[in-house]
Formats: sequence, C-alpha cells, structure tokens
Amino acid sequence: MIKPELESIPQVEWFNFEPKVDEAKVMAEVSINEYGGITNFKIVSISPSGLPEAPLKAAIQQARFTPMRFKASTSKAWSTSAHKMKYEFTITW
Repeated sequence: MIKPELESIPQVEWFNFEPKVDEAKVMAEVSINEYGGITNFKIVSISPSGLPEAPLKAAIQQARFTPMRFKASTSKAWSTSAHKMKYEFTITW
C-alpha cells in the first residue's frame, strides 16, 4: 500500500489582512478521493493562533495529494482508493 503524499497546495490569499508571520502549520483531518483531491476536511489546530481560518481553509480545499494505491489481489496492477487521514500542512506565503 502506498499512502497519499501532498503534491501541491495553492498560495494563500489573505485579501485585506497582513499576517506578521510567513508560515502556518495546520493540522487537519482530510478525506482524499481516489484521484488525490480533498473531498472533506476538518481543521484540528492552527499554529500560530490568531490567523484567519477562511484563507487557510480555501488553500487546503484546493490541495492535491497523490492517490492512495494498493496492489489488487487478482492482478499485478495497482488500484487507487479513497483515504481518510490526519495531515499537518505547512503553508507558506
């Protein structure tokens, strides 16, 4: 089994907010579909605290993972599957 890995996350759009830091660590429970897209997620924690949640949520929603793959029992081919996991995003801007 090969677990999903983060491929990309878009730039955060802060609009009229200027954060004093240039990086955030966001722990989230994410559901990843068989193509690597996020179908559902819940933010567990944000560090540093005090950052607006909405721009970070927008970036996470558009993140892409590699699909989870596993060997099919009936052949030598690999199959993909949806997956749910906790993941710590490091988001920079």
